[in-house]
Amino acid sequence: MERPAQAPRQLPPGFRFHPTDEELVVQYLRRKVLARPLPAAVIPVVHDVARLDPWDLPGASEGEGYFFSLRRAPATGRGGRRRRAGSGYWKTTGKETPVFLHYGGRRQLLVGVKTALTFHRSEPSSSSSRTGWVMHEYRLAVPGDLAMAEQRKNANHGRVAEPGGVGRVPGLSEEQAKKQAKPGWRRENSWKPHLHRTRRGAAAAPGR
Repeated sequence: MERPAQAPRQLPPGFRFHPTDEELVVQYLRRKVLARPLPAAVIPVVHDVARLDPWDLPGASEGEGYFFSLRRAPATGRGGRRRRAGSGYWKTTGKETPVFLHYGGRRQLLVGVKTALTFHRSEPSSSSSRTGWVMHEYRLAVPGDLAMAEQRKNANHGRVAEPGGVGRVPGLSEEQAKKQAKPGWRRENSWKPHLHRTRRGAAAAPGR
């Protein structure tokens, strides 16, 4: 089985990569889409996630890893709960979670959406097919995500601005962001850039 190339490590000895959701979306995913330099070259690109088991993904041996990927958006609102991968499939759990950029005191801007998935082995339906592998998938926010963000705004008593088409951040208009977008990452509307964080739970074995 072909394995992805490991990410070049550029962190000094003793430092660990533990970014927040906001940092992953704003400083890494958004910058990747806009072809801007990343704060650190520690996140590789995986071109075919569907062929790999979680223990074959970058960082698996360390218990946690990060990678970029391009994923085709589902044709309808359904069909995205299960995604084939290696010897099993990833299954979404719970609801999508909005990711906010906080600025100007209590102001917050919707910049991304996080989805949680768990890895299951391809076995007859039973509780034993679920493993301890968990993946958090991040994507940039689109205008349709605002309704979900409004619910969080009411709960947190904060202010939410309308998101841009590529996770707009104050100081960069949507039109400017589109012009700067890297062709390879926005070549087709059906393919969307994502950033993933995988984590091995206590019930997951390091290998098969």
